[in-house]
Amino acid sequence: MTFKDGLKLSQATSKLLANFTYLSLLEVIGLLLPLISYPYLIRTVGANYYGIVVFAQAIIAYIIIVVNFGFNVSATRRVSESRDNLLKIKQIYSSVVYSKLMLFLISAVVALLFLKLIDYDHIDVVCFFFGLCVQEVLFPTWLYQGLEEMKFITIITFISKCSYLLLIFIFIHKAEDFVIIPILYSFGGILTSLVSIYILKKRFNIHFVKVEFSQLKSDFIESIPFFSSRISSVVMERTNVIAIGAYFSYEMVAIYDLCTKIVSIVKTPFSLVAQVIYPNVARSKDMIMVRKIVKPVFYSGVFFSLIIVFLSKTIVHMLGGIQMYEAVSILRLMIWYVPIVGLSYLFGASVLVVNGYSKEYNLSVIYSVLFYLLLMSLFSLTKKINLYTMTFTFLLPEMFVAFYRIYVTQKYRLLK
Repeated sequence: MTFKDGLKLSQATSKLLANFTYLSLLEVIGLLLPLISYPYLIRTVGANYYGIVVFAQAIIAYIIIVVNFGFNVSATRRVSESRDNLLKIKQIYSSVVYSKLMLFLISAVVALLFLKLIDYDHIDVVCFFFGLCVQEVLFPTWLYQGLEEMKFITIITFISKCSYLLLIFIFIHKAEDFVIIPILYSFGGILTSLVSIYILKKRFNIHFVKVEFSQLKSDFIESIPFFSSRISSVVMERTNVIAIGAYFSYEMVAIYDLCTKIVSIVKTPFSLVAQVIYPNVARSKDMIMVRKIVKPVFYSGVFFSLIIVFLSKTIVHMLGGIQMYEAVSILRLMIWYVPIVGLSYLFGASVLVVNGYSKEYNLSVIYSVLFYLLLMSLFSLTKKINLYTMTFTFLLPEMFVAFYRIYVTQKYRLLK
């Protein structure tokens, strides 16, 4: 290796480490700050009203996943590959935002009509969350990932989340104030979007440009396989919330939500690893990097899961109080999602997609959704829907995804 090659490798490693650090901070901010407000909210508005908010968030999650439509994977790769072509990046940015805006308008109208049809009682709470959909349209995390410039969105997100946290303590004082929670979420989402647009223009000279319909169509089609992947996680996680709310109570929704929040925090480092190495691997096609971190990712996932199992009582009591004690046993089961999803992340985009196996990547998701629907149908027909069975429908399909992706990787020797 020449000195010049060594210097390039060192710069690439430093860039990777810097982006991992910023992305880590971004994820921790996104998960930890709302968790700081959780004990106050659950005790102030109560489990029932907080469950209403979570239920509305589950509905919004379906709209957001339609808006995302897989662009966060496909566009990240295209930006990474085109980072030296400013005009191309502007076209990608504009195409994705225009497509997301169209998807948001359509999905929002459809969702509201459906909720009106079934006479849902809290349509106003759902509407108050629409600012999060605006954030999905205008705040291009995927663009910063592709450019490997995570510093800016970390700063923006930190300011926004801190503002949300402060406003929670200012405006939420009694149970009836629960309707303010989604308004504050939306305020933060819109604020980050506007600041991001300003930074892109001033710092990177990236702004909206005219895009031909043919490019919109091409980008849309390219994102379809990744849309299938993203929608599966929402279907399997958020449908459980809706099922629990429909069959039981909003209090049970709050219990399930507490467990998923804790699991989300613990899985964050593994999600970060996959997100950070993906643009680099997509550009370099270097499978050695992936191969080296597979075992550390899995074993560390098991280690952290064991810690949560032993500390589950303390964690639940600290966050939710005695009214949420039923979450302890659910958390002890759900936490084993962490080592599984760590493998699923690695063998997904960074291995299958990068090596041109998008079809297999997509199939792993389709099969897991079918498996999930089979489990849901079985539990529904046998009247076995409860917090425990919903936890198993959360775990087992993700196990299938991980094993299927590992099988394809081994079959075609993609890590060799």
